[in-house]
Amino acid sequence: PGEKPYVQLEIDPAQTRIEPVAFPYVMYRFEGKGIYRDGQVMWNSLTARHGDVRLECSGAFVGTQTSGTLELRDLESGNLVYDEGLRVAAPPSLRATLEFLRPDAPVGIRFPEVKLHWENGAGRQWRIDLDGGIALRDASLMPAVGLENVTGQLWYRGSCTNDVPKFDGNIKLATVTIEGFTATDVQSSFHVDGNRIEMPNLRGRMYAGQLHGSVRAEASSDGKYESRFNLYGAKLREYMKSRPGTPPSADGMVYLDLFLEGDSASVNKLRGRGKLDILEADIDRLPMLQDLFRIGNLQSPRGKAFEEVNCDFRVDDRMVWIETLDLLGPSSIVGPSFNLFSDGEGSLNVNTWELDLAVSARWGRGRIRVPVLTPSFNLASDQMFSFNVRGTLDKPQITPAPLKGFTNFLGGD
Repeated sequence: PGEKPYVQLEIDPAQTRIEPVAFPYVMYRFEGKGIYRDGQVMWNSLTARHGDVRLECSGAFVGTQTSGTLELRDLESGNLVYDEGLRVAAPPSLRATLEFLRPDAPVGIRFPEVKLHWENGAGRQWRIDLDGGIALRDASLMPAVGLENVTGQLWYRGSCTNDVPKFDGNIKLATVTIEGFTATDVQSSFHVDGNRIEMPNLRGRMYAGQLHGSVRAEASSDGKYESRFNLYGAKLREYMKSRPGTPPSADGMVYLDLFLEGDSASVNKLRGRGKLDILEADIDRLPMLQDLFRIGNLQSPRGKAFEEVNCDFRVDDRMVWIETLDLLGPSSIVGPSFNLFSDGEGSLNVNTWELDLAVSARWGRGRIRVPVLTPSFNLASDQMFSFNVRGTLDKPQITPAPLKGFTNFLGGD
């Protein structure tokens, strides 16, 4: 007497199949019990299935014909898969973001709190608030960028209102590989605002060097992607050691400045430019240079033949176009040394690592030049030999070519 009456029912949902209207991700094979009381459904540690995906959470739901609120606590799954069911269920903007990320392996998720509120009036308003994280292990991610072997975690907090997501978070990856190059301890904040994704302060380690960069993308079918990466003081020897079956036959301090842009749908549509410098280089034992010494009947100077490498290049689809390539001899050597220079533009196919490059060897520091002779004659006398490089990086095929300096000096093309 004096108390408000209520109805309490225990529900065994084992045969229940649920397809939420706001997020039509079908779930079934429920395990656990819920309680209905005063128009509210509550449950603790309820599990459900979607194919092989297992979900678990506690929560409550209250709603009417015109509005409702769903609150989930400790939503977890150790094997969530980005499949057709999840793709179709996601609102368009979230779907575009998932299509850009597109993980190919199951991910772990944990959301301490998820809240979904909707109103079914004329405007049909809805909002979902999320606070949680995602764990990745050996996954491929972001096909537009070509990330592989991604292992790490993402944490984020934010909301999605009427199909407009807005999230802020942090990413921490133990490892990530792109085009065969592996970075470790990668960290960055990230922001999602509508279909725009930004990682403004990416940093990590790569072959004992420091990696810095930024990534911006539009997550849509015709969206754009751009990134800038800077690598400072990486050790060429560490990269050589990471390649299976390749002895560490070279060393040097590597510095790289790379800018890429393209369509967010495919890594094959990347374009960009870059500059590569190797200082304190020790590269004489590379197969290509050993072949050059043999073909040119050259003997390396005492010590190192080359101590510096400079390369400017551009990227177009899966091709790297080598605009300039200079291998410079040491400045401290007593007597003449020689340098290598690219003749015209060369290419490197990223898919097959096939080379197409013309290179000339010229006398470097210590070579006596005759000032009274013409520049063309001095250029011709500076040239030692020219050759073409084909084949692959691991198995180059080198053939002699006519000396361009002498050809021009004699009036040829």
